Amino acid sequence: MGSSSEDLTDKTNVSYTLNVGINGVAMATSPTVFGALHALASFSQLVETSGAALLVRGLPWALDDAPRFVHRAVLVDSARHFLPLAVLRAHVDAMAWAKLSVLHWHLIDSQAFPFASAALPALGKGAWSPAEVYTPSDVAALSAYAKDRGVRVMIEIDTPGHSTSWAKGCPLCVAACPATLAAKGDGYGALDPTVNLTYETIEKLLTEVGQLAPDSWFHLGGDELRPNCWNESANVRAMMAANHWTIEQVEAYYLTKLLGIATRALPGRTLLTYQEIFDNGIPLPADVAFDVWKRGGTIGDVPSIPLEIARIVKAGHGAVVANGNNGEWYLNGGWGNGPNHGRQNALWVDVYDLDPLNGTDALLTPAEQLRVLGGEVSLWGEEIDAADLLQRAWPRAAAFAERLWSPRAGRSTSEAAPRLARFACRLKARGVAAQAISPGSCFATSPP
Repeated sequence: MGSSSEDLTDKTNVSYTLNVGINGVAMATSPTVFGALHALASFSQLVETSGAALLVRGLPWALDDAPRFVHRAVLVDSARHFLPLAVLRAHVDAMAWAKLSVLHWHLIDSQAFPFASAALPALGKGAWSPAEVYTPSDVAALSAYAKDRGVRVMIEIDTPGHSTSWAKGCPLCVAACPATLAAKGDGYGALDPTVNLTYETIEKLLTEVGQLAPDSWFHLGGDELRPNCWNESANVRAMMAANHWTIEQVEAYYLTKLLGIATRALPGRTLLTYQEIFDNGIPLPADVAFDVWKRGGTIGDVPSIPLEIARIVKAGHGAVVANGNNGEWYLNGGWGNGPNHGRQNALWVDVYDLDPLNGTDALLTPAEQLRVLGGEVSLWGEEIDAADLLQRAWPRAAAFAERLWSPRAGRSTSEAAPRLARFACRLKARGVAAQAISPGSCFATSPP
């Protein structure tokens, strides 16, 4: 191992070599402890049981391995349904075995505020119940647990929309729009951009959470700001009238203030936001990256994810691909009440066939494609809770993991299928309730 440093950031070198000789002796090298963890994960996938013995087939093995993308993430949503720490830890374990790099933790949303902030304890009133909250020590412990396994925890605090739950602990922080909420639901609420208390509260919250989970990236949300609430709010309408502003200009004012706060509260972080901010024409610094989850393009285009990626990259920003044109990387869609772009659910082959660079070769130069930072699969929580999170994620998240780690060329679902089936069996043996992907047995005398 080249270094004993325990620093884990998006810049950490996690490459490794693994050699297993004809005599079965294995040797791994890596510049960092985190690359060594990946070497052990790969070695564990080579080892099979044969009665009471362990064996490695196909000797010798020689691997010189490194990921293609730095951002290989899985989003979990603890606001729509509370996810106990034991479930989150089991999910992190599975991520480490699949060599995924980032747990994107969508911590709070309109439905619930399940964080018992020490700096702002009243905000915890927005939790589903007093038993369904994460304490500061919980957040710090999960971040440390994940880091020990080579997984970074990137927290998301989504504003100014998706924030109705803040009202129970800070009523003045949320724009007053009772008619909108009654007609449209809590998903249409938004913070009040006109009062200083809103910004003071955000700064305290970002400072606290950023210290508890000190990752090199932080997600500021910014998606699905619906204009209805602000158009109803007397405070916002007064601000618009006084300054002759549109809703977009109010949003720009809010985001300018938010970025100033984030710069102070989260020094040195790479900031990630959803693509709507870019689509609304709100200028942000070039070092802000955008999370792309829906199709976009300029007037006259057929909207697509690759077009949106190209627009963002050509504007000088980094981009993270969070979905495909047909919802392939939304692992939550289509199982309960919600549709998934016309598909019942995303099959593992759909997940596997999508690549962050698909459709960009004619739109971006190879140098520009380097600003595509990776991708993430999502487990939005409207219809997912502790009972089924792991089964919804696995082994489809492993198909995603292979796609983002491995070379772009030469990947086929027919070759990946037996690997994924074996990996699902390994997950089950380790206590993760992974779905089956095909007929077979985890106890067969020969591998599938």
